[in-house]
Amino acid sequence: MQRTLTKVAALLFSIGAVVEPLLATQGMGVLGLSGLYVFSSAVHLLLFGFVGICAFKPLLVPLEQRSSFGEALTSTQTAADIYAPKAKNVDQLDHT
Repeated sequence: MQRTLTKVAALLFSIGAVVEPLLATQGMGVLGLSGLYVFSSAVHLLLFGFVGICAFKPLLVPLEQRSSFGEALTSTQTAADIYAPKAKNVDQLDHT
């Protein structure tokens, strides 16, 4: 399975949705009401650091090996290509 920024970010978001309220509560217990802001700042700094690291990692597919979007569209086989009847013109299609 290919790891992409989107997949990893979604996983971290779901883990954070469960763990962060518990940690924020502990931070507020130790630091008072300002503990929520300290915790929020720390989480944002971690997020920016993670995105920064992922942004500067080498690409999984080098730019020279990538195909253009138009080539990808013409080389993709769709379900219509497999299941549609092979008619030469529109008159041969069954319009029932």
